[in-house]
Amino acid sequence: MPSSRMGHPNNPSLRFPKDFLPKLGMTFYAYLLISENGKTYGGQTKNLKHRMADHNSPKNKGYTQGQKWYLLAAWPFETRYEALVFEKGLKSTKLRRRIIEHLPRTRILMERHDIPLPDISLN
Repeated sequence: MPSSRMGHPNNPSLRFPKDFLPKLGMTFYAYLLISENGKTYGGQTKNLKHRMADHNSPKNKGYTQGQKWYLLAAWPFETRYEALVFEKGLKSTKLRRRIIEHLPRTRILMERHDIPLPDISLN
Protein backbone atom coordinates (compact mmCIF):
# COMPACT_ATOMS: atom_id res chain seq x y z
CA MET A 1 0.00 0.00 0.00
CA PRO A 2 1.47 3.40 -0.91
CA SER A 3 2.58 5.45 2.07
CA SER A 4 1.72 9.04 2.70
CA ARG A 5 4.38 11.68 3.20
CA MET A 6 2.33 12.96 6.09
CA GLY A 7 3.08 11.42 9.48
CA HIS A 8 1.08 11.20 12.67
CA PRO A 9 0.74 14.65 14.34
CA ASN A 10 2.37 13.43 17.56
CA ASN A 11 5.13 11.53 15.77
CA PRO A 12 5.93 12.86 12.27
CA SER A 13 8.31 9.96 11.61
CA LEU A 14 5.36 7.51 11.50
CA ARG A 15 4.06 6.91 8.00
CA PHE A 16 0.50 5.79 7.27
CA PRO A 17 -1.12 4.37 4.15
CA LYS A 18 -3.03 6.90 2.05
CA ASP A 19 -6.44 5.66 3.24
CA PHE A 20 -5.57 6.87 6.76
CA LEU A 21 -5.81 10.44 5.50
CA PRO A 22 -9.20 12.18 5.42
CA LYS A 23 -10.91 12.42 2.06
CA LEU A 24 -13.75 14.78 1.27
CA GLY A 25 -17.00 12.98 2.07
CA MET A 26 -15.18 9.87 3.35
CA THR A 27 -16.40 8.36 6.61
CA PHE A 28 -14.91 5.46 8.52
CA TYR A 29 -16.77 3.59 11.24
CA ALA A 30 -15.87 1.73 14.40
CA TYR A 31 -18.64 -0.73 15.22
CA LEU A 32 -19.77 -3.18 17.86
CA LEU A 33 -21.63 -6.41 17.04
CA ILE A 34 -23.42 -8.98 19.16
CA SER A 35 -23.98 -12.56 18.01
CA GLU A 36 -27.04 -14.72 18.44
CA ASN A 37 -25.25 -16.54 21.28
CA GLY A 38 -24.19 -13.38 23.15
CA LYS A 39 -20.60 -12.94 21.95
CA THR A 40 -19.41 -9.47 21.05
CA TYR A 41 -17.07 -8.25 18.32
CA GLY A 42 -15.61 -4.80 17.64
CA GLY A 43 -14.20 -3.70 14.31
CA GLN A 44 -13.76 -0.81 11.88
CA THR A 45 -14.64 -0.28 8.23
CA LYS A 46 -15.54 2.36 5.69
CA ASN A 47 -18.58 0.45 4.38
CA LEU A 48 -20.85 -0.81 7.17
CA LYS A 49 -23.42 -2.50 4.91
CA HIS A 50 -20.75 -4.47 3.07
CA ARG A 51 -18.94 -5.40 6.29
CA MET A 52 -22.14 -6.65 7.97
CA ALA A 53 -22.85 -8.78 4.90
CA ASP A 54 -19.29 -10.19 5.18
CA HIS A 55 -19.72 -11.04 8.87
CA ASN A 56 -23.01 -12.86 8.19
CA SER A 57 -21.85 -14.61 5.02
CA PRO A 58 -21.47 -18.41 5.07
CA LYS A 59 -18.14 -17.85 3.25
CA ASN A 60 -16.73 -15.88 6.21
CA LYS A 61 -13.67 -17.66 7.65
CA GLY A 62 -12.88 -15.33 10.58
CA TYR A 63 -13.89 -15.11 14.23
CA THR A 64 -17.47 -14.22 13.25
CA GLN A 65 -17.90 -17.36 11.13
CA GLY A 66 -21.08 -19.42 11.47
CA GLN A 67 -23.08 -17.03 13.66
CA LYS A 68 -25.77 -14.42 13.01
CA TRP A 69 -24.44 -10.99 14.00
CA TYR A 70 -26.40 -7.84 14.87
CA LEU A 71 -25.09 -4.28 14.82
CA LEU A 72 -25.28 -2.75 18.31
CA ALA A 73 -23.63 0.57 17.53
CA ALA A 74 -21.46 2.38 15.00
CA TRP A 75 -19.42 5.53 15.49
CA PRO A 76 -18.38 7.68 12.47
CA PHE A 77 -14.87 9.11 12.10
CA GLU A 78 -13.20 11.24 9.47
CA THR A 79 -10.06 9.09 9.26
CA ARG A 80 -9.29 5.39 9.46
CA TYR A 81 -6.71 6.17 12.14
CA GLU A 82 -9.41 7.59 14.45
CA ALA A 83 -11.64 4.56 13.81
CA LEU A 84 -8.74 2.19 14.57
CA VAL A 85 -7.96 3.98 17.84
CA PHE A 86 -11.61 3.73 18.88
CA GLU A 87 -11.77 0.08 17.78
CA LYS A 88 -8.77 -0.63 20.01
CA GLY A 89 -10.74 0.90 22.89
CA LEU A 90 -13.61 -1.47 22.09
CA LYS A 91 -11.27 -4.35 22.88
CA SER A 92 -11.25 -3.14 26.49
CA THR A 93 -13.58 -5.30 28.57
CA LYS A 94 -14.50 -2.36 30.81
CA LEU A 95 -15.46 -0.05 27.92
CA ARG A 96 -17.28 -2.81 26.03
CA ARG A 97 -19.31 -3.72 29.14
CA ARG A 98 -20.20 -0.05 29.74
CA ILE A 99 -21.34 0.40 26.13
CA ILE A 100 -23.45 -2.76 26.15
CA GLU A 101 -25.07 -1.93 29.48
CA HIS A 102 -26.04 1.60 28.38
CA LEU A 103 -27.32 0.94 24.86
CA PRO A 104 -31.10 0.55 24.82
CA ARG A 105 -30.70 -1.27 21.50
CA THR A 106 -28.88 -4.10 23.32
CA ARG A 107 -31.90 -5.05 25.40
CA ILE A 108 -34.27 -4.79 22.44
CA LEU A 109 -32.08 -7.02 20.24
CA MET A 110 -31.50 -9.53 23.01
CA GLU A 111 -35.23 -9.86 23.73
CA ARG A 112 -36.28 -9.94 20.07
CA HIS A 113 -33.76 -12.60 19.04
CA ASP A 114 -33.62 -14.53 22.34
CA ILE A 115 -29.90 -13.71 22.77
CA PRO A 116 -28.34 -14.69 26.12
CA LEU A 117 -26.53 -12.20 28.33
CA PRO A 118 -23.38 -11.12 26.42
CA ASP A 119 -20.07 -12.78 27.11
CA ILE A 120 -17.85 -9.70 27.45
CA SER A 121 -14.70 -11.50 26.36
CA LEU A 122 -11.80 -9.91 24.51
CA ASN A 123 -11.96 -10.68 20.80
